[in-house]
Amino acid sequence: MTTSMNPLNALYDAQGAQGTSATVYVARPLSDDPAIKKQRYCIHKIGVISGDDLTQLISQAPNNPAFLKAPVEIIATHEVEDLPGGHIETLLHRFFDYARIDHPVEEDADGQAPLYCSWFKVHPELIKQAVDLLRHRVLHLYKYDHIRHEIRAQRRSVEPL
Repeated sequence: MTTSMNPLNALYDAQGAQGTSATVYVARPLSDDPAIKKQRYCIHKIGVISGDDLTQLISQAPNNPAFLKAPVEIIATHEVEDLPGGHIETLLHRFFDYARIDHPVEEDADGQAPLYCSWFKVHPELIKQAVDLLRHRVLHLYKYDHIRHEIRAQRRSVEPL
């Protein structure tokens, strides 16, 4: 019998990620781009950092395409233990995939294009809810309804936390 190395698999956690921790951060753009500025309170970056200094990371945001090459404001952080940071980010990005912003990508004078792939049109409270589900290893039992802007159980037998 083969064991899936799914990040939600308990054996995977026990074998590979115990003792690790990561911080999920939610950032609000402070860009002067008119298209982003008018949605400033609607779009958020979902990122994960493991062992690095978040303050240092955001201080470099104006030069970083992942932060739209603009300053950001961190509006929430959530600690997650016993899951690798890369898996956490992948799971959250897939979970909110339908809320990912669609923005035309234009290169700047340096030939760099902002990276919109980690920016989502989703309320920070829903991100917190998804992180809580991930902490309890039940995120896969839920889905994000981008029409109603809510997290719902995929099956009727699942009780909300």
